[in-house]
Amino acid sequence: MNTTNRRNKNFSDTMEWLTDELADLCDVYGKIPSQRQLAKLNGCSLGTMRKAISALEDRGFLSTRHGHGTFLTQESHVQQQVSAIQENLAVLIPIGTTVTGEPRAFPAYLYEMCLGMKRRAEEFGYNLLLKTFEYDSENKEKQIKEFIHLVNRESCAGVVLSAVWQKDVQQRIYKCGKPGIIADHWAESGVKWDSIEPATADHIEEMITLLVNMGHRKITLFVRENDHNPAILSGYRQALSNLRDEEVAGDLVEIPQRRSLMKDCFLSLVDKWTDSPECPHAIVSPNPSYLDMLNDILKDSSIKIPEDISFVGFPTSTAVISNELSGIIIDWQEFGHECIDKLVERVKDSSKPVEVIKKKFPFQFGETISVRSEVNV
Repeated sequence: MNTTNRRNKNFSDTMEWLTDELADLCDVYGKIPSQRQLAKLNGCSLGTMRKAISALEDRGFLSTRHGHGTFLTQESHVQQQVSAIQENLAVLIPIGTTVTGEPRAFPAYLYEMCLGMKRRAEEFGYNLLLKTFEYDSENKEKQIKEFIHLVNRESCAGVVLSAVWQKDVQQRIYKCGKPGIIADHWAESGVKWDSIEPATADHIEEMITLLVNMGHRKITLFVRENDHNPAILSGYRQALSNLRDEEVAGDLVEIPQRRSLMKDCFLSLVDKWTDSPECPHAIVSPNPSYLDMLNDILKDSSIKIPEDISFVGFPTSTAVISNELSGIIIDWQEFGHECIDKLVERVKDSSKPVEVIKKKFPFQFGETISVRSEVNV
């Protein structure tokens, strides 16, 4: 019998150990040791062992008889059958391309989200199959077809569309007939899947209200060119409506989607704002890459942060670690966990009403926000 004293075993390790050892551990009646005894033998936490036992019960390999214990139901073929029924979940992620047509690297937040999804899927006993598509290249159609083929070929139990905002892509994947969830976006018309995304409207409203309370009256909101997120605009308008007695001047500035054009846009804005009454008191940026690039450009200008301009948004993990940028801190790994939790619920019970989940996260004060000097506090 292979036992160990090593601690902190994860769910996958524990499942593998159970499928190897349960037939030898049960008594002549097929009864297995208690969860506490099994956790001690395996060297894992009691919580991890409970999840593993529950997973084997869900798959029909164990049955619990109240007052008598838990019993092995198919002791001679546990490992083979558990391995055979291990299911897949498929994830689709959009990525952009460079001016030369090369695919861009994953944004940092999507990497964190996928890491969280992978870990949670493993805890439930699923494999996570990841596929990307280039939303702005001629390869898009081929890659979408490959994903649909993957979902069907691998008999995936469910699908996650992560940050997929294209209506046609959502609708095509939905027609595969699998349970699914839209992560970091909303479900488009005709797509009857659960969706989970940050509470963007509430976050934008919260940040604008905070800036106004700190004395800022001229606030600029960055939005993506030709692709305005309705949640962002909703939070922006709600904040200005609530603060109408404060004489707040709001301004929307469209930022190009191409990174090369993005930098030129920021350089032009900084040149326009330098020594000008048009310079905003504060900037709100929903896109983390805008914050990073603008922060670097402003450091080389005469405009001082945060004395002349405060800016807030949704900082990247690097900025959070350095405590530099101010804004809403989204734990994308935790977000990934919740996506898989919701998808597994849907896989087990497809009859539940469709849910729209808006998840709130905390604000962090960093080095890019301050009280306006004209305001007495």
